[in-house]
Amino acid sequence: MRNLKYEFSRVGRQLLDAFYSGRALVAYNHLGAHFSLEDGLQGVRFTLYAPYAVKIAVVGDFNGWNENAHIMHKIDNSGMYSIFVPGAVRGQLYKYRIWQISGAVCDKADPYAQMGQRRPYNSSVIMEVDDSAFTDGDWMRSLIRLEELPKADAEADDLTETDRTALCKAFHYTWEDMRDVILPMAKNGGEPIGSMGADEPIAALSKAHPP
Repeated sequence: MRNLKYEFSRVGRQLLDAFYSGRALVAYNHLGAHFSLEDGLQGVRFTLYAPYAVKIAVVGDFNGWNENAHIMHKIDNSGMYSIFVPGAVRGQLYKYRIWQISGAVCDKADPYAQMGQRRPYNSSVIMEVDDSAFTDGDWMRSLIRLEELPKADAEADDLTETDRTALCKAFHYTWEDMRDVILPMAKNGGEPIGSMGADEPIAALSKAHPP
């Protein structure tokens, strides 16, 4: 099991710098709720970025939703808050209780949660992605790959039924959409004759004056 306290002390500054500059492509590995083994205790470390908060507590099933039980620690002036909750386990619900500068207090779901309740409920759920067994293997194998599509310079009239089906499946257009809307624009800059005004990306390319 990971020791997030050690990891954060080791890479914390680099992680923060990457987060602020938009280069933290795996920020979800540190932010949110993650299982951790710290000082010989198993539990969950919660980490949240909230630069304008006055105080934050994590509340949930593990502490009876008591706002005084687990006040999160602010990491210098980074805007990051973090706390380790020993004994928290998979499947428990939680939220962040945030005291705002205005004096308001609100409960917020975790923006980096691995799982959340279904509507109309909105608590976050302690879970790791690795705990989930995905069953979409057949669907993934059925997807069309770009390298399998007809070449870009292929003539529309020369496309086989298989080619047309592959293109429609890849880009979620019907053949009528491609024939009446896309091909006239692609071939000669023609108007999107199939557009009914609801296709904003296509209508935006039109040269016709608005009414």
